[in-house]
Amino acid sequence: DDVPHGLLGVVAATAAGAAASAAVGVGATQLTPARGALLGAVVAAVAALVAVGVGFMVATAEPEPGRRDRLSPAYHACLGVALPLALAAPVGYLVALSVAG
Repeated sequence: DDVPHGLLGVVAATAAGAAASAAVGVGATQLTPARGALLGAVVAAVAALVAVGVGFMVATAEPEPGRRDRLSPAYHACLGVALPLALAAPVGYLVALSVAG
């Protein structure tokens, strides 16, 4: 109940990634709009799924002994942004190689 992400967030991120990449594919020479949509959908889905996982991890983390809070807000923000991008980048690179190549 404390996690603000879920299936709707993953679906919305996947659709937004597909739409944005398809729009880029319209003007690209090596990438068709369909392949661009596939690339964007996969990368956005991976990033969204990792973000949901991070949300669950932060929501269920146990506090350290002697501390009242679970994780600091800065730590949560860093995990919520950096980890999905770090894990989606290699996936995006591999998918880009396969659809453009």
